[in-house]
Amino acid sequence: MQQQTPPIPELIRWLRHVGNRPALYIRPVDVATAQSFLAGVNFCVQVLTGPFSREELDAVVVSRGWRVSASPLPPPEESLEHQMRQRGMRDAEIIAELAEIEAVTLERRAGTAA
Repeated sequence: MQQQTPPIPELIRWLRHVGNRPALYIRPVDVATAQSFLAGVNFCVQVLTGPFSREELDAVVVSRGWRVSASPLPPPEESLEHQMRQRGMRDAEIIAELAEIEAVTLERRAGTAA
């Protein structure tokens, strides 16, 4: 039996659900676990849609009000998590924002607007 690939709008909706209800998908519910989970999702999405360029990802991050590091693996003080914590965000808010960054990146890739 051949399995159907979920349509991109459904993946976007699901990413947002992960951001809103992370306890349904990850344990423990913390930023490190969410980042690992979302990295796996990102990898699978790129298998389906082709690789994202650094510019695509950076454009979404900047559009959401975050700074982008020049380093592919930024030092901790330049990470998105660090920036979010400096703005007073809690784990749940950071997880939701990271999931939204993935959703917006996929939206732009697909040319859809949710």
